Amino acid sequence: VLSHKILSFEGAVPLETRQIIGMTHDDIGEKLIGSRISMRDGILSSQAMANQGEFGQQYDGQIVNIPLESGIIGYAGLFSDESRFAFYSTGPFSGGDVASVSLWINTVHAQKQMILVHYGAIFGSSIDKTTKDFYTLVLDNGVATVYLGKKKILKSTGYNLLADGQWHHIAVSMPTKSCLLSQVNIYVDGIKTITWLLDSDDYIFTTTSGRLSLGGFGYSAKYFDDIFPEMETYSGYMDDFKFHSRPLTSNDFVNIIPLVSSPAPAPTEIGDNLCQDYKKKFRFNGTKRTCKWVQNNWKTRCVRDEARENCPVTCREACQCFDTPGMFWFKGLKTDCKLTQESQASRCQSNRVRSHCPVTCGICQ
Repeated sequence: VLSHKILSFEGAVPLETRQIIGMTHDDIGEKLIGSRISMRDGILSSQAMANQGEFGQQYDGQIVNIPLESGIIGYAGLFSDESRFAFYSTGPFSGGDVASVSLWINTVHAQKQMILVHYGAIFGSSIDKTTKDFYTLVLDNGVATVYLGKKKILKSTGYNLLADGQWHHIAVSMPTKSCLLSQVNIYVDGIKTITWLLDSDDYIFTTTSGRLSLGGFGYSAKYFDDIFPEMETYSGYMDDFKFHSRPLTSNDFVNIIPLVSSPAPAPTEIGDNLCQDYKKKFRFNGTKRTCKWVQNNWKTRCVRDEARENCPVTCREACQCFDTPGMFWFKGLKTDCKLTQESQASRCQSNRVRSHCPVTCGICQ
């Protein structure tokens, strides 16, 4: 079991002082150890951030345009559109092996879908040509969300204020090897959150030829920009990123909770009597059904995402009882819940719209 405190943003060093074996740097014809490397969009880096974990300097990060300022623990990196932070070595995600990540963030951008952590294939022309997962943790309109594929999405619910200009801690943990996405735990400020699976569930098996990055798509294949045009580079502070090849436990959060200055609001539970089943028909495995029909055999039917999303009370689930405050993508265009309200009858037939606008669509109140 490896536990990596990959970086704590305590200082950058010249790239040539930290050799990465096998790195194809820009001056490879001039030097054995490179002093510069082109990162995504051709932005040139000449600095490295030292990895403090068990893999050593092979997992140093190459960085550019990330000034260091006072953070939650020592110094923090200030990210912007021109910032780049990526790890040239492949891994550390690998197949179905247990992987957990955690980091501190501080941002005010509540109406963006910003990349926090990304691990994706280096090569390829389309995600549709592989059955292996990538791993992307984003802040989606202030909500922590994990993508393993275009239709494999796990969202933290009840925590919509993580882009409030305060420091917040986000952690994502696999409980077992090759677990289902629905079994993954998302923690905010040291507290385990209620999660919502938006699309399909599946056992996790990440690509074994990927690279890790922070705040953007890093060294991964160019097609990620095409399939996720709504995802943007992170803007804000980031500190103390960690990777563990084990599940996280309560001991991992002992030192986190005392540092939280403005805790995120508690998630909305069914006991609050705010969650409601969707009152109209919805598509269940291609057929229009109702929550009353689901209730007749709820233990079997609630296994499917459509039932849990539309019938949270029947399925003994919790639901996100707030509308997404910012914009989200729907049929290739950006929209919001205010626009949804104008065309409620048609738009609320979409699972994606209902997941972002549960109040507007009548799922909860």
